[in-house]
Amino acid sequence: MSKGKPSPCPLCDAELISAIRQADKDAYEMECRRCGKFSISGTLYSSRDIPIALRPWLSAYTRQGHDYGKLTEMLVSSNIQALSQAMQNISPKDRATGLLQMLIRRTSHVGAPVEFSPEWDYPLATAQNSQEAMFHVGELKTRGLIRFHDMTHLLVTHDGWAGGDQTSLLRPPSSMADTDSQKGGKQWDIFICHASEDKSAVVDPLEKELQKHGLRVWLDRSVLTIGDSLRRKIDEGLGSSRFGVVVLSQAFFTKSWPQRELDGLGACPILA
Repeated sequence: MSKGKPSPCPLCDAELISAIRQADKDAYEMECRRCGKFSISGTLYSSRDIPIALRPWLSAYTRQGHDYGKLTEMLVSSNIQALSQAMQNISPKDRATGLLQMLIRRTSHVGAPVEFSPEWDYPLATAQNSQEAMFHVGELKTRGLIRFHDMTHLLVTHDGWAGGDQTSLLRPPSSMADTDSQKGGKQWDIFICHASEDKSAVVDPLEKELQKHGLRVWLDRSVLTIGDSLRRKIDEGLGSSRFGVVVLSQAFFTKSWPQRELDGLGACPILA
């Protein structure tokens, strides 16, 4: 797939603008007019093993992330179900509100018309198709928040701008959001506790594998020397991680510093 014309978008079957293979991992960077820019594992792109029922929801997830300027999770087999479910859980009312926010974001200034194509932009309304998107457009129009400028453009009214200022933009969810209450405010998914001797042979490959599955990994990139600055950073990592992974080895048990990290993982579920 790295040469010639790319296959159609794995989410909506539209012709891709680009599909670029990442040099350092089994993944592709995609760009689609309907789904925006997103990343997907090479395995999932090759197999296209994405249930049809999930595709519109994933398209909404990637497109809204693209328009919002937020880095979304790489699509892999293990997270597509959860990401889809999170988008489905958005209520119809909030979908209309989210669409209004997207329209405001795409408007260059107050009073400027914004292009909206039901065929290509329905993911912005967290809709499964253009008909559902127009239902939300009609709701916003009925409430006096938008009006039609012409056949291809909408116009956000004064009431729309006022309403938009009072609501927050729907941000693409995380695949773990529902199961962990928005990650419980945690910045990292995994803290890897290890001895420096195990870094190249065990820890670095483990980090890359976890990241391939969309997990955020806290891993120091400096020599483990006891010092105030390093200790503060490690304490922050421990307190901001959902899970701890402990790499047990002979080197681990001969050093005190990794074991101090282990003591600090008391509040995290530990995977040894």
